Amino acid sequence: MLRDWAKGTPLSLRSVIAVVVALAFVGWVVAEVPFDRLSETLLDVSPLALLGVAVIFLVQQLLRAWRQQILVNAVVEDSSYRGNLSVLCMSFFCINTFPARMGELVRPALLLEKENVPLGTGFSVVFVERIIDLAVALGVLLCVLFFMDLPATTVEVNSVQIDFLHLIQAVALGVVLPVFALLLFLVVAPQKGLSFVRGCVVFFSRVLPQAHRERLQAMADGFAESFLAGISVLRKPKKILAVLGLTAVTWGGTGFLYVVLAEGFSSLQGEIGWTEGMAILVITMLGTAIPALPGFAAVYEGAVVAAFVLLGIGARPEVEALAFALVVHWWTYAVQSMTAFYFFAKDGVSLSRLRAGVRRSQSA
Repeated sequence: MLRDWAKGTPLSLRSVIAVVVALAFVGWVVAEVPFDRLSETLLDVSPLALLGVAVIFLVQQLLRAWRQQILVNAVVEDSSYRGNLSVLCMSFFCINTFPARMGELVRPALLLEKENVPLGTGFSVVFVERIIDLAVALGVLLCVLFFMDLPATTVEVNSVQIDFLHLIQAVALGVVLPVFALLLFLVVAPQKGLSFVRGCVVFFSRVLPQAHRERLQAMADGFAESFLAGISVLRKPKKILAVLGLTAVTWGGTGFLYVVLAEGFSSLQGEIGWTEGMAILVITMLGTAIPALPGFAAVYEGAVVAAFVLLGIGARPEVEALAFALVVHWWTYAVQSMTAFYFFAKDGVSLSRLRAGVRRSQSA
């Protein structure tokens, strides 16, 4: 097994993949970048634009917490908005800080601890949110690829050719369609879904001793039942319409974040409208879906550079795209960190304990 030479702790395959991907993106993003021009562009950003980005980002967090509360209230009616906002801010900080997206395990655990939401329901909330966001992202990007006047859907960056149309089609057919099919099956026939989970657990647990087998089956039954209860919100038209409405407002508003920031750079003024902002948003979301180093370092920047090249933004995209990416990435990370640490302190939650819990979950 691979081991960290300094600490002697095992490294997961996801962590190894994250390191390899990050190093590849670093080489791709910074190749042939004139760093004197990059520093000049970074110093050019307007403080007023940074303030506007912070406000839009904070509003987005408030809307996401409201959406989460609606999903949670479908099962736990007394779950509060304040509690969901706290959980969302802390868990999203962990997602953006822990490597290889291990922070995804934090939100269900915090929902259980802070809002008494069953663990399976917490995972179902995250699952439904991610499916909705992914569907919106792919839908927006397909509209961009088909209806915007792009320089090309096949671009070359540092001798690497990327056919975005074929890439998105492959993701839609190979990932989203099967997941939607599974979700539809669980919604339409929840008992059959539960029976399917039980059958899988019984089959794979046959190698275990009888006592451990029974315990595992009981845990799987409880998790599956609470997970299915969580996705039952999809059978409640009013709640799911509210969730979709908040998703549309959140995503649409976030598109303006990129417009505001672009106006803060003298070299990018008038280059990015709302449509381009939405395209950059979905490309970066899809780019950061892969395992990455803490903060999605390098991966996020690479996705923004790819978006600038695809959309034909900037006279010097290798400089302006990287400067834009560094500012929007790490400035929003700083703003999110401030909200998270407020709730860490206010609610008495230990970041080190959360990290240790995630490591135990990963090793289990």
